[in-house]
Amino acid sequence: MRSPEAKAQLASVALLPNKPKILAAPLTVIIGNDLGFADSLPRLLSPERLPVVLGILKTHEGMIDSMAMWNGSLQGADLLLAASALGLGLLADVGLR
Repeated sequence: MRSPEAKAQLASVALLPNKPKILAAPLTVIIGNDLGFADSLPRLLSPERLPVVLGILKTHEGMIDSMAMWNGSLQGADLLLAASALGLGLLADVGLR
């Protein structure tokens, strides 16, 4: 988010300590978790592997939530590493209501 309007909207739902950081930052990025990632698996996995992975997701309570958090965290870390490699200053933060 770059525009003052978008940052103000995000700051309105952020935890109090994060509001000034969001408003002062030249750019704010939101990284979320996709709880519907399993819907994309038929495009991403081989036909032999797909039933195995879907079976694991269906039989293990909380596996989808855990994998979504793990995948989102890895993607966020990749973004932070790329920004750092470009010499950009950055701050990872957590906290929306």
